[in-house]
Amino acid sequence: MGPTLIHRLETHCSARGWKPVFRFLSSGKSDGPIETLTFSDLAIRARSIAAELADYRGQTVLLLYPSGSEFVAAFLGCLYAGAIAVPAYPPEEDRLRRTLPRLQAIARDSCARLILSTQAVRAMAPAIAAAAPELGALPWIATETIPDNDRASIELPREEGAVAFLQYTSGSTGDPKGVMVSHANLNHNAAMLEAAWPGGAKHEFVCWLPLHHDMGLIMNVLQTVQTGASCTLLTPLQFLSRPRCWLEAISTFRGTISMAPNFAYELCLKKISRADLQGLALETWRIAVNAAEPTRPHTMEAFSDRFAPAGFQAEAFQPAWGLAETTVFVAARGTGRGLRSISISSRELEHGRVVPAEGNGRDVQHFAAHGQPWLNQEVVLVDPETLRRSAPGQVGEIWLRGPSVALGYWKRPDATAATYGAHLADSGEGPFLRTGDMAFIEDSELYICGRIKDLIILRGANHYPQDIELSVQEAHPEIRPGCVIAFAVDDGAAERLVVVAETRADCPQLEGEAIAEKVRRAVLERHDLPLEALVLIAPKSIHKTSSGKLQRRLCRSSFINGELEEVFRWERPPAQAQVAMPLEAPPLGESELFTFVREWLARSLKIDLQTVDPSTPFADLGVDSAASAELAAALGNFLGREVPPTSVWTHPTVPELIQHLASASESAHPQGSAALDTQGVKLQLARELSKGSK
Repeated sequence: MGPTLIHRLETHCSARGWKPVFRFLSSGKSDGPIETLTFSDLAIRARSIAAELADYRGQTVLLLYPSGSEFVAAFLGCLYAGAIAVPAYPPEEDRLRRTLPRLQAIARDSCARLILSTQAVRAMAPAIAAAAPELGALPWIATETIPDNDRASIELPREEGAVAFLQYTSGSTGDPKGVMVSHANLNHNAAMLEAAWPGGAKHEFVCWLPLHHDMGLIMNVLQTVQTGASCTLLTPLQFLSRPRCWLEAISTFRGTISMAPNFAYELCLKKISRADLQGLALETWRIAVNAAEPTRPHTMEAFSDRFAPAGFQAEAFQPAWGLAETTVFVAARGTGRGLRSISISSRELEHGRVVPAEGNGRDVQHFAAHGQPWLNQEVVLVDPETLRRSAPGQVGEIWLRGPSVALGYWKRPDATAATYGAHLADSGEGPFLRTGDMAFIEDSELYICGRIKDLIILRGANHYPQDIELSVQEAHPEIRPGCVIAFAVDDGAAERLVVVAETRADCPQLEGEAIAEKVRRAVLERHDLPLEALVLIAPKSIHKTSSGKLQRRLCRSSFINGELEEVFRWERPPAQAQVAMPLEAPPLGESELFTFVREWLARSLKIDLQTVDPSTPFADLGVDSAASAELAAALGNFLGREVPPTSVWTHPTVPELIQHLASASESAHPQGSAALDTQGVKLQLARELSKGSK
């Protein structure tokens, strides 16, 4: 019976209680306000919250927090109290329709008995209760209202095999599954992380990842507590609004380890030019983890080249792989080993064969090495059809067993048996965890190369195609129900979302553009995903099995090879070569704010300026939450004041947004020079609107 995470926190309090464990950059700026928690501060807050949870030992407690100190204290408070924490992203007041269904499903599946949150989230309770009465019926506690009690008497948990928390997989909104992570799982995964990237208490973590997600929570927050290190935290929105803030924090606080999905490194390349490197000092960043979505050698090579003048070293990159079902971490190359990649034939890969190739043609794919599993985690590559070990030179599904493999899915014995109880057909070895990820091994290193499950991974988040397909078929009456397929296509730089849909046989006249507009808006509003291509095909031509099941992989292959019976195609213009875009807005006059917004949209969305109709909703242009954050940041730079991303969400056209900004400025500065020329803006609005969509 070993020590739990809480025992380690108590040990750190005794040995280094004075040491800052977390810094929260409330403004996202390293020279702005900083909230600091020492180990002693954190333990007192967690114990005080635990004292309020005395009646919830062994019960599930839903945690609804934005990234910040209250979430960390509440999570650890649950562990102190022996309650089972259920982290979930809080609903967004302005987008309840999109964010509430998943929360409802998690609360229902976890059988949550209590909600912990902040006062700001608690204030949404009436609106939440109106839309979801079952959530409104649960007791709520806003943990800021709990006073610190350094004498709170808490019985520390001692069952290492007990469930510590439920990590909900970021998948289907209708059928989420809670992975049961034990204290023993956390301990072993922490030991694996330390073995791969040693540093212990000397590490300085820097993290902007969502704290309710496994990589942000376990690999950053909990690993900091486990090892006695320190961690600087920003919010995802701060990073999306201004990617440079991530690198500034690493530079200022001498970060040694920081991690992100591949898209974050791409965003830095897009938004930070060589001219913007002044003031950055990245030589302490020894471990730059790239995980949670396909890791791209080209991205890491370009990032290393761009940021080398600021001290970044290419050997810092660490492609890593893992999944919630194994706590979080499985494989990486390890400190000091640098990047390694391989190029193989795409055509051969389609048939499960690993054949080296050269060059950068369409038939060549490049994969980064993910090293080996650490500390007694056993990996076997298995033919998913025969359930026998894959032969050398063949791709296989990754099967795993070891101490980091979680306990299974909460209250789902059948799903647990199917995923966690696999046995090899020939030898009967097992049980193994079936990951659904495909890989090959070359020179004893693991290369992740695809998925047998239909999961779509975009911007580091998982999306089930069934959810997207339902939204598409409900978007327009001319789309045939049950005949929609969603999948992702890799264009070499990122994965792109594509939808193929049958039209009804009785359509008098197909209005493709109208259908595409409805579908794009539905996918963006419900899933926060920009659609890259929509193909409408002839009735009864969708790929299905003889039993009527959709054949997503065959449809994807037909799309790539141009073999669909197309009747209409809409496709977003291809992305231009990556060019670093300035962080600051161009020096336009205040009366030209309207023009600035339209030009920003055209440049960022890579569309013709003349097609940006002022009355077109941002959603129809493909502005997702990430683009909203970027637009708000650009407007903030232009105006010299903060513009919340919610301004873009709640004022969804160019005129509405400009009117809002003008009114807000007029209210804040009724006579001051900092105010917008509101009359000039309104006159320009009138002029622009009179032009229509020219």
